[in-house]
Amino acid sequence: MAYMEFMRSARGKIVDDLLILKAKGTVATSMVGEDPVGTDKYYDTGGGRTRGDVVYNIYAAPTMVAGSKITLRLQGGKQAAFSTINDLQIVEIGDSTQISGGSDLTTGRYILPWSNDLDGTVYRYVRHYSTMACIDEFHLTRKGIQYEGYLSNISG
Repeated sequence: MAYMEFMRSARGKIVDDLLILKAKGTVATSMVGEDPVGTDKYYDTGGGRTRGDVVYNIYAAPTMVAGSKITLRLQGGKQAAFSTINDLQIVEIGDSTQISGGSDLTTGRYILPWSNDLDGTVYRYVRHYSTMACIDEFHLTRKGIQYEGYLSNISG
């Protein structure tokens, strides 16, 4: 199976590119997750109740000034156009005074559980969305945040 070597992760496991919601790269503005060629990316659960983990590998984060934060969201939508959305999971990085829970999260791996069933509503489509709220926009634009995001341990 040498032809499949390019699909292996650094840990030696097969990577399903359909589950990659944000390809590894640097981001300096709010954006929808994208694949390596820059196309907006979402995952179709098939319409049933789905659970799993969202994994964010953060390789480099800017030094955040007071009042600044970066929010990584896993959003669910009823349609592929995401005209009706809800946040399924949220990770906040930055100034501890701006973050729920008050901790300064920076680089590392964050594995968080999620479900597309909220209060009896099933969100068929799932995507990644990042929000940059930075008081010092020049500082964030110059540095950006380098990360990737993907889904794992999917079950129905």
